Parts: sequence; structure tokens; C-alpha cells
Amino acid sequence: GEVSELVYCMADVQVRPIVLNKKIERVPPSPLNPKTLPFECFSAADAETLSPDDFDNHVGAVQQSLSDKTSIGDKLNVLAHIERLCQSPPLCDALAASELSLTLVRIMRRSKSPQLRARVAHVVGLLVRHTSLLSVDLQGGGLVVALTEGVRDREVRVRRPSMAALGELLFYVASQE
Repeated sequence: GEVSELVYCMADVQVRPIVLNKKIERVPPSPLNPKTLPFECFSAADAETLSPDDFDNHVGAVQQSLSDKTSIGDKLNVLAHIERLCQSPPLCDALAASELSLTLVRIMRRSKSPQLRARVAHVVGLLVRHTSLLSVDLQGGGLVVALTEGVRDREVRVRRPSMAALGELLFYVASQE
């Protein structure tokens, strides 16, 4: 009786998010300058009202603006926009199923900028946290490898969001069984 009370704790059965968990770490919101984005900036609520074709076109424009020729500052601004879209689980489902998610993994693996890798890891963590289905393409597209490389990064600002995203991914995988 008394021993089982000591071993069992209600906190053991409560699931808490890792990404943006204020008890773990305070992550300031990314600065967003909508005027410098090469596409129309939507809030999550407004993006949810777009037709599927309009949303696909928007995601394509977002993905295009993350191309190799774009400056790091502009990419960080685009990632701030994606973070705001990640406030909506239906939008996360659409983003995780799109080519954009593979582009994020590719940026995380190839970028030399620690600031950019850290922000991408954070966005990937938000996507994994809020999506209900990760595509097979994303799972096979190097997501686990990119996150484990991020966990081993020299920069602590890359390791922390990578570990949080990896934790969200492991929880996602465990909850799918």
C-alpha cells in the first residue's frame, strides 16, 4: 500500500509537450517582418480559410523563398512565418505532408549557420508536435538523421531544439504503436 503510493505518481501518466514547454525553456517568439516576405503573410486562422489550391500555392511560395540563394536573415523571417502557421494542427498536417518539410530537413543538414539550423530544428519540432500524421517521405527523408546530427552539433543553441524535436518525434512514434 504505502510503497505503491511512493512509486506511482500522477505526473508519470501526464503527457506534456517538449517543444515550447515553459518549464523546460523559454523560447522567445521569432521576429517576423511581413513586409519583407516575398509572399502574402497569413495568420494561422486566415491560412485555414484558404482553398486547398491557394494553400498549396502559398506553401510553394514559402518553399521557394527558402532556396539556397535566399539570405539567412530572409530565411529566418520565412521560418518565423512557418512557426505562426504551426499554431494550427490542420495546417501542420498539410505542411508535414508537403515538400516543405523535406526542404526543412535538407536545410538543417546542409546549412553552415547555427542560427538557421537551430530555428529549423525548432520549426520541425513544432511540426512534429502538432501533426497527426508524418508522411513516409518525411520519415525516410532523413528526419531522424538530421535531428541526431543536430543533437551532436557543437553549438548548444542547435542541440537544444534538436533534442526537443527528437523527443517530440520519439513520442509521436511511440504513440502510433
